[in-house]
Amino acid sequence: MFRLFTPLFAELDRISTAFARDVSSRVIVAITPVLAAGLTVWFIVWGVLVMRGAVEQPVREFLGKVIRTALIVSLALGAGLYQRDVAELIRTVPDDLAAAVAGGEADVRFSADPLDTRSRQAALIDRAAGQGLSKAEDAFEKGGLMTQQGIAFYTFGVLMLVATVIMVGVGGALILVAKVMLALLAGLGPLFIAALLFDATRRFFDRWIAMVATYGLVVVLFAAVFTFMLAIFANYMSGVALDGNMNVAYGIGGALILTIVSVAILKELHHLAVGLGGGYAHRILLLERSR
Repeated sequence: MFRLFTPLFAELDRISTAFARDVSSRVIVAITPVLAAGLTVWFIVWGVLVMRGAVEQPVREFLGKVIRTALIVSLALGAGLYQRDVAELIRTVPDDLAAAVAGGEADVRFSADPLDTRSRQAALIDRAAGQGLSKAEDAFEKGGLMTQQGIAFYTFGVLMLVATVIMVGVGGALILVAKVMLALLAGLGPLFIAALLFDATRRFFDRWIAMVATYGLVVVLFAAVFTFMLAIFANYMSGVALDGNMNVAYGIGGALILTIVSVAILKELHHLAVGLGGGYAHRILLLERSR
């Protein structure tokens, strides 16, 4: 059985977990002295201004600001808390939602080894690729001599290879990019959470959240639609019979049409995810300009 994306996704999950923890730890170490110095100066200056009466602020409001600052600092600089809860949440929630959205479609006539990876998308991509490559191999074997029928089988095999590579390659690449970007954003998270401390840098946190939402939606929307399309593609491949009774043109045409439709849907899914995440960032920008 063809297995490429299943072990690849499993290895990516393992590496991305270590990467996010390593990067976030180094970011926390790097920003801790800067934040400590900045907050110390800020509290001293603010306290002096309050005592001199230059700033009229109720004690309750001041204490609220202190508590808010303490919560942000503990979340941004607490390596154990951030890596155990926040970073893992960023990495795993899209996959969990994708599994919930995909439902039974991801398991149509296929059962993957659960020890390899939790990603049903990877298992289904491998299944679709295996079906397409198997039909291409059958076509090459039946090609035989360079007769008219042999050329038709060779043509079918080549086009089947192209359709399969495009179908699974585009979908797999989209998910891989989204997972890598989520791992990178999770690793840099403490820096953007710390940006919440100051009004001038708060917009960086908002944009970080928008990017996390965008790439998370890529994974979820992929599960919602492309998982279904891959199931159709794989089932179609299993139904193509190169026994002389089925018209070869029918098999070629069906595979290419399914591939083109699936790639077009994938393109729109990516635009939809960017639009939803980007729309969130755009609303934030409008609110900032209105202040």
